[in-house]
Amino acid sequence: MKRVINSIHSFQKDDIYWLGIKLPLILYWYVLTKRVLENYSTIPLPVGVCKLVECDFLFFEEFKLGIVVVIAITSILYLAERYMKWVTLLIFLISVFVFTAEEANGVLSRNGMYSFVFFAQSAAYWFHYLRSKQTNLNESRVQFSIQIVGFSYFLSGASKILESGLSWAADGQRITLQVLKSFYYNWATDGKVEHITKGEQIVKFIEENSGSLEIMLWASLLLELFAFTTAVNIKYARFYGVGLLMMHIGISMTMDILIMSFVVPMVIVLINPLGLLLSGSQKAIINATR
Repeated sequence: MKRVINSIHSFQKDDIYWLGIKLPLILYWYVLTKRVLENYSTIPLPVGVCKLVECDFLFFEEFKLGIVVVIAITSILYLAERYMKWVTLLIFLISVFVFTAEEANGVLSRNGMYSFVFFAQSAAYWFHYLRSKQTNLNESRVQFSIQIVGFSYFLSGASKILESGLSWAADGQRITLQVLKSFYYNWATDGKVEHITKGEQIVKFIEENSGSLEIMLWASLLLELFAFTTAVNIKYARFYGVGLLMMHIGISMTMDILIMSFVVPMVIVLINPLGLLLSGSQKAIINATR
């Protein structure tokens, strides 16, 4: 018992934060990739990397089980912190092929940011290796992950400015078309009239509160444009992550749109709820055993 308590005491803050990121990140990745391989069997409309390389091999029955085994092994190695510079790179490559194959089946999952989080981590391990271990690996593997998430949101905000200009927020009333589209899509999927009723109620609310809507749109646009500042420090990234989460909740409530491929890695990397839980548990155990 004393040995267990001593090991808990010895955990460093950086190690706890990193564990809080990598454990949910790899578990979610395993579930997503396995689901794609199980649900699809062909590449009907090649896109992205599948235009350059034949991705059909992913769904060959003789290879499918082998790919799932590779995914499981890489997940275990990732958790065990073994061969990380190669494992993280392999996870990134698997992600690119598997998620592109999913999009080739008409599912716009937008998992690009999720895949590149592993690429960022691989870069941190490779820099640490190539620079004769002179870099702070504990710091860089977390910082690089945060930077990818922040830069992805910045690109999202920048694309809105490039496509619509500064009038994007001012033209917020046009968002009612997207609202109706989302709820009518749900109605067409399961036939429940409640979706149409809810969509019309939200449209009416937006039309009656156009000023508040514009303020909210400006707030979300500024959040995205300045998301790169999350790289300043971990504590700041956590608070910024809460702001982004509130933005996603607002979008989900008004437009019934929740892009899990953005929300999940953002919450894991920026807010890091598991890291908070582990850190709080460690403090409680240390205080209780003094």
